[in-house]
Amino acid sequence: MTRSLDSGAASARVTVVTGSPGVGKTTLALHAAHRLRHIFTDGTLFTDLRGAGTAPRDPGDVLNSLLRSLGVPGRTIPAGLADRSALYRSILADRAVLLLLDNAATSAQVRSLLPGGGPSAVLVTSRAQLTGLVGATRLDLPPMSELEATALFAATAGHGRVADDDTAVADVITSCGRLPLAVRIAGAKLASRPAWSVRHLADRLADRHRRMDELHIEDLDVRASLMLSYRGLGPAAAQAFRLLALLDYPASSLRTAAALLDVPVSDAEHLLDQLLDAHLVTNPAPDRYSFHDLLRSFAKEQALREDSAEVRRRSLTRAVRASLTDLAGQIPHPRPDAVPQGTGRTASRAKQMREAVSDVEQDNLVAAIMLVTSTPELDAVLAAKLLELLQRPLILSGRWDDLSRCAAAVEHVTEGRAQATAQRVQARIAIHRDERATARRLLSITLEQARATGDRLGEVSSLILLGTLHGRSGDHDAAAATLEQAITAGLTANMPVQMTMAHNYAGEQYLHLNRPDTALYHLRAGLSLARDNNDEDLTAMALYLLGAAHSRLGDHDTALIHHHDALQLAQARGSAHSEAIARLHLGRTLQAAGRLDEADKALAIAVEGFRAHGDHHSAAQALAAAESLSGTV
Repeated sequence: MTRSLDSGAASARVTVVTGSPGVGKTTLALHAAHRLRHIFTDGTLFTDLRGAGTAPRDPGDVLNSLLRSLGVPGRTIPAGLADRSALYRSILADRAVLLLLDNAATSAQVRSLLPGGGPSAVLVTSRAQLTGLVGATRLDLPPMSELEATALFAATAGHGRVADDDTAVADVITSCGRLPLAVRIAGAKLASRPAWSVRHLADRLADRHRRMDELHIEDLDVRASLMLSYRGLGPAAAQAFRLLALLDYPASSLRTAAALLDVPVSDAEHLLDQLLDAHLVTNPAPDRYSFHDLLRSFAKEQALREDSAEVRRRSLTRAVRASLTDLAGQIPHPRPDAVPQGTGRTASRAKQMREAVSDVEQDNLVAAIMLVTSTPELDAVLAAKLLELLQRPLILSGRWDDLSRCAAAVEHVTEGRAQATAQRVQARIAIHRDERATARRLLSITLEQARATGDRLGEVSSLILLGTLHGRSGDHDAAAATLEQAITAGLTANMPVQMTMAHNYAGEQYLHLNRPDTALYHLRAGLSLARDNNDEDLTAMALYLLGAAHSRLGDHDTALIHHHDALQLAQARGSAHSEAIARLHLGRTLQAAGRLDEADKALAIAVEGFRAHGDHHSAAQALAAAESLSGTV
């Protein structure tokens, strides 16, 4: 910033510093002015344009004050704006003055205050973007780094007060969102209360409902600073600000925001652009909108005051339903025009399929589940439906802890089929964690409930998980029998995903029972269903198990084709866990084919892949297969 002001350009140099309320724009500008005082030898002129309030200063009045500061007698100052601006520029033409225009409202307010040229320069601060100042150097000021915020807190509170509890200091900084104004207030409050420890302050700030009250001392007030920007919004933009904060999504999509506000996407984008221009939300990616923590707390506070409970309920319900609809659209579904593929063409097909649910959207959906389950006014069944669809993306991403948290929340606030959905997810997590007694107890409950209520989908899903549990326990006969029950129960129902899983898992169990012909029957059925259902993950599973079956029958060439197809599909899909499984089966077949060096490499990669995913059971299998290579003749 100082380099841009000290560039030696012939025309007036203009630097604009923008950022959210309380981020330290004015402090930074004053610091820069102090460092440049040797360049601007005719002085610095500071004026507050009051742009954050509802009554920004008139440019003509500002020019009147600036001209007086430049030594022009009041009686000789022209009456009109154009004449005042011309006189102002003529005076500055040969003077080296730094003009610090603080808190500008709009580009139009600033234009009349710019020198025409010469050695002077202008430093503007604003909460707005001021995109109309064409050619200006721009600096969008972010919150402080954790290190900077910690240093500011220590300097304000006193280094001796913060030296003994780094964890509490970090908690204070987090609650302040690394916003300089908030950090300075927290430090000043601690300094003024000798009886308080840093931990006591951190605990007070941890309460989101009272955080804004805590961040106030004398004339320093985070809420008051944010209120200035909020009051500058129009009614529709103000409501968008309030309702979007209630949603609690880390990065809301434009479509979700439009549903929340019950407006067309184009109207929602216009409203969100106003919030972006005011630095009240951020734009971390195209069509994504996020909040600083303190701005979200402030916006929620205003929503509780200004929006009725019914408005809040309807808005959040619309948004969550939109998220559910979008998620359902990303889950594999039957495709009438699905074209059977030839061997070796799997990777090209993957490009035509839907992309996996992104990490950002998974974060939003986890937040949606936690929001619904913690808000009694919202329908908890929505959370159960989200959980049922979200479990596969979370598992494929290795986010077992998030899945567990969501399942526990849903189980706690639902009953009947919705609760059984959560319990099946918990059973799946227990199987992954090798907590077999817990999984068996939960599946006993869900299977009994499904049969008592005629919930065929719940029955089949419970049987598939129970068969998986038997397989993990080494009872492959019981596993195969249970999975056959699942297939029989699902024959007359439309549940292609569950039937695909049942056939694939049954094929896997028959491989353990050394019945490769029976395994081939089930795996071919599973592959056909997976392809018809446009399901890449279950297609990959059927392929690598088909490879294992052909290898068991001694047809290593066909087996390797299936393994490579599965591996290519997993890689194209970006599924690290599926890739590790494919490499495990590939390694076993390469070993059986006598290609030991290639087998060793495939198994080593599989071990690392399983460990990275937290799948210790499969990692042990891959490691055992790798260790068996040393005994291969």
